[in-house]
Amino acid sequence: KLKEEGIAREFINRIQNLRKDSGLDVTDKIILKIKQHDAINNAILNNKDYICSETLATDIELLPELQQNNGITVDLDNEIKTNITLEKA
Repeated sequence: KLKEEGIAREFINRIQNLRKDSGLDVTDKIILKIKQHDAINNAILNNKDYICSETLATDIELLPELQQNNGITVDLDNEIKTNITLEKA
C-alpha cells in the first residue's frame, strides 16, 4: 500500500510537469491515458480519485496500448517505464 502511494505521488509529479510542458492552464481539466504496466496498474486504480483530484483529470484510462505518436514515455524508477497521453477535456 505504501509503495502504491509512492507510485501515485510519482505519477502526479510527472503529470504536473507534462501539464506545464503542454502549456495547459492550471484550471484546465484533462483526460489521462496510461499504458498498462503490471508494476503500476494497481497503484493507479487504487489511487485513481487522488490522482484525478491532484491533476484535474476527469478520467484515467489504463490501456493495453497507446498510439505511438501520442505517448510520452515516463520513467517512474529504474524498472518502471510507461507511456502517458494527456489531452484537454
